[in-house]
Amino acid sequence: MTEQSSRKETQENLESRPHRTPVPPATEAFSNVLVDQEEVSKSFSKFVERKTQAPAAAPIDWDKRKDDWLQQLEGLYARMESSLRPFEKIFTKRKRMQLTEHGFGTYEVEGLMFMIGCDTIEVTPVGAAAIIGAHARVDLLGPRKRLMIVLLDKGGPRFVMRTKSEGFSEQSSHPMVRGNVEQDGWYIATTPPNITVVPFSEESFQNAIMEVSN
Repeated sequence: MTEQSSRKETQENLESRPHRTPVPPATEAFSNVLVDQEEVSKSFSKFVERKTQAPAAAPIDWDKRKDDWLQQLEGLYARMESSLRPFEKIFTKRKRMQLTEHGFGTYEVEGLMFMIGCDTIEVTPVGAAAIIGAHARVDLLGPRKRLMIVLLDKGGPRFVMRTKSEGFSEQSSHPMVRGNVEQDGWYIATTPPNITVVPFSEESFQNAIMEVSN
């Protein structure tokens, strides 16, 4: 075979092969980067959605909550009446009234009033469905001023502050009221802004009556 024939055969073989456009290595790397960025974007979107989605709130049993409130109120009235019973010159009576609260609707409840000489002191239930910082509130109103009687958890209500920024999270809290709240129960409270509480007792109740009357 001559040299000329060999060159011709080689050229024919090259022409018969499928034509491929070479892909520069830089183009392949760039395509991989685009794919990676798309996956990261999808993952980040899911991450943001998961972090910002509000947790499902537990359903509130409003009937049970109202029943608990009315039982607590009745127990408070019983303690008040027991505290005043030894004093024959104090006249006490209950009165029917209606309250309307979100979640509870409109319902009947009892108020309590008692007369000491010419003074009338009223114990008026405020509610229990949406009392800020307490489970329930009752007002003690006399000729001179008003005091609150609130149902608190052990430790008392607290302001909670949360600070969040990129890569940083901090939480702090401080009491909403002054005074020791050493157990769950009723507490007599002064009016805002500087609220001070003392546990409800026969002594603190009688002091409260004198404070709202004198």
